[in-house]
Amino acid sequence: MVNLLANAACYCRPGDQVRVTVQMQDGAAVLEVADTGPGIAPDELPHAFERLWRAATRHRFRAPG
Repeated sequence: MVNLLANAACYCRPGDQVRVTVQMQDGAAVLEVADTGPGIAPDELPHAFERLWRAATRHRFRAPG
């Protein structure tokens, strides 16, 4: 969860927003994270949860500093 939130914050551009919601669904907590950042290219989405995988640098933004 920490990595998910860190990535959402790290790869958003200035002015983008990260929204985190938690709700109960069928007796379980459901955490949703959404952002207005650049996202991951559709052809790379199948790899998003592979261990140690990183998206191509053309889809990334890093704030200066």
